[in-house]
Amino acid sequence: MHMYRWPADRWNQKYRRPPGRRGEAGLTRMINILILLLLAATAPAAAPGGSQSGLSGPQRHYTYRVIASYPHDPGAFTQGLVIVGGVLYESTGLYGRSSLRRVDLETGRVERIREMPARYFGEGLTVHDGRLIQLTWTGKRGFVYDPDTFELLHEFTYPLEG
Repeated sequence: MHMYRWPADRWNQKYRRPPGRRGEAGLTRMINILILLLLAATAPAAAPGGSQSGLSGPQRHYTYRVIASYPHDPGAFTQGLVIVGGVLYESTGLYGRSSLRRVDLETGRVERIREMPARYFGEGLTVHDGRLIQLTWTGKRGFVYDPDTFELLHEFTYPLEG
């Protein structure tokens, strides 16, 4: 059996970010989506048969409003975002442009940045046990960093996409 392997340059062209701005509006849109997902997750679920499980009366209708908007680097292709103690940490993607960043939430100024090797497409980001953990998209590799210095503390592999 012959397996076709897509050339890396075609892969990169297909999965590069489309042209356009993804700045303040992109971050606001992302925050709005997160709020909607949170609201959907907390809404009462319907029981089999169409009735509300354990609830009677009319369904609740949730709304939202944007309470704050912050500046953001329009060139950052945000893939992961966490806020810890008022500090925003961001994982950005795109081959050759992926990074880990610490960003001043109020001004949008990048305070610290650590570029990833060009072969990795930065993906998800979380904080665990006081460490930053960044995943890659298809690289099947994760990185553990010190949140203050961005010193690489550990690398690990995993079997799926990040």
